[in-house]
Amino acid sequence: MEKYLCKRRLRCVFKDGRIGFKPSIIKDNEREQLEKLLTNPSNGIVGYTELLNWVNTELHKDMKYITLVKYVQRNFNTKIKVARKSHVKKEEKAVEAFKKTSIKSV
Repeated sequence: MEKYLCKRRLRCVFKDGRIGFKPSIIKDNEREQLEKLLTNPSNGIVGYTELLNWVNTELHKDMKYITLVKYVQRNFNTKIKVARKSHVKKEEKAVEAFKKTSIKSV
């Protein structure tokens, strides 16, 4: 049968050799923990490397960097963003006072 399909060439080109799918290494309850961490703006995690360290210590998973990056990008739409560093525990009142007294450019 296989030879017959390959003789027709069109079937051979569109043939998919994959057999099944791999189950996710991250379970549902771990996914919820990860989602809670990523939606919290004051968590202190500033990059994928720190996130990988958190996953390795808290979830006790031995994951590769690229596996975690692609999982988080696919499921939570994260992106690499480079911004100015800001202290996690800064006071919001002091920030508002600074913004009110700063000189605005025209």
